[in-house]
Amino acid sequence: MVEALKRAVKDLTRQKFASAVESRKPLNLGGFEVNFSKESHLGSRFVELTIIGPNGKFIK
Repeated sequence: MVEALKRAVKDLTRQKFASAVESRKPLNLGGFEVNFSKESHLGSRFVELTIIGPNGKFIK
């Protein structure tokens, strides 16, 4: 999202932001890839369960 904001920053509108997101090529975030297009605004279908313990540490 930060990349899209950087691209659409001048006179930001909803349409400029959407166009910036849609025009971005697939982005690899260290083995996790996100991709948006005019046909799909999902970005990714990957889901992972994360459990945070009472002390604020990740359990899983």
